[in-house]
Amino acid sequence: MTWQRVLVPSRGLPAAALVLALAACGGEDPAPAADRAPGGATATDTTRRGDSPGGDTAAAAAGAPGQLSGDTTGQGPGPWASTAIHGNEAAETGEVAILRTVRTGRHEDFDRIVFEFDGHVPAYQIRYVEDPTACGSGDRVDAGAAVALEIDFRPAAAHDDEGRATVQERVTRPGLPAIRAARITCDFEAIVTWVLGLAQRGELRALELSSPPRLAVDVRHR
Repeated sequence: MTWQRVLVPSRGLPAAALVLALAACGGEDPAPAADRAPGGATATDTTRRGDSPGGDTAAAAAGAPGQLSGDTTGQGPGPWASTAIHGNEAAETGEVAILRTVRTGRHEDFDRIVFEFDGHVPAYQIRYVEDPTACGSGDRVDAGAAVALEIDFRPAAAHDDEGRATVQERVTRPGLPAIRAARITCDFEAIVTWVLGLAQRGELRALELSSPPRLAVDVRHR
């Protein structure tokens, strides 16, 4: 549903009567609380409804955070990890998932990048790397910031059967407090890899969501 602000002349109708009329018609806040990050902060326009913690509660309940390596704090919808995350290993032997959309958003305490797929969320591994490289050539990749975080999906593809890219923006610079840049470094032999350029190392968490299938990766601000 798309909300628009409409000015309606009251023709002398008391304000209280207008409020009651709206309530009877099911009127509600055009910015539901489900779209807001913890603490009342609102996600940026690049974050869709349901990608915020507290939003898409049915999907969040069905989704499970990935397995974590390193210290965790157990805050928020999933625990935080200090080093690496891997998850959904059972999907590694399944069908190839097609990556359709990648988007980023800023929240009060963390930045979020969301990977949306057709079909299902594939197996994934998230880890800090010293020298990210492009698959195939092995050439070193400029992460675009001081710290590189690699996100690897398999089996996955970011192109269709004709070889056309399904994600048009393959290099982005959102310039968020934690996530400064993001770029695809591999889309070959059912492996898709993205490298995030981060301002500094931060705690990580991942959350699998459904309707549509997607993986949200959070990087905490310092």
